[in-house]
Amino acid sequence: RLFFKFFSQDYPSRYKEAFSGDIAQASAVLSRIEYYLVEDEALDKGRARQMIEGCMEAVRYYKGISETAEELFALGKRYYDGTDTEKDYARAVEYFQKAADQGLAKAQNNLGFCYQKGTGVIQDFEKAAQWYKKAADQGYPDAQYNLGLCYENGTGVIQDFEKAAQWYKKAAEQGDAYAGDML
Repeated sequence: RLFFKFFSQDYPSRYKEAFSGDIAQASAVLSRIEYYLVEDEALDKGRARQMIEGCMEAVRYYKGISETAEELFALGKRYYDGTDTEKDYARAVEYFQKAADQGLAKAQNNLGFCYQKGTGVIQDFEKAAQWYKKAADQGYPDAQYNLGLCYENGTGVIQDFEKAAQWYKKAAEQGDAYAGDML
């Protein structure tokens, strides 16, 4: 069976590779392992995920690592984009949330986008605007533009064209071409 063939031939070297790198690299390796795990009809996707999470915990424990906001964001992007794993928007949101809670502006912006679109979470325009605001206050131009859109359209906030223009201006000053077009 593919499962046993994969582990008997490749698993030891992939496991060693996972332990020698950082969390993002380990995640990539273990995601590839996950792909092979679910190819075995006897192993369901949920069980494969549990095994991968267990491996990730072992990597973190072994290396004494706590995940940084950047690493959490990278994991979220992998699940959002489906890079080396199946797309899983709920998992992406989980990692974006952890990174956003650590103050990473791009994670806050992505989390705002997920709330705005209802991707991986229940759609909530107010939460979207709140997350955009947190990132925009840090000077993140994408979030400034997105917050400008919220104010222009009254999405999650009270419509306010003056505030929209202020946020567009801030984003445009940092080179956001879309924001410049909105002024």
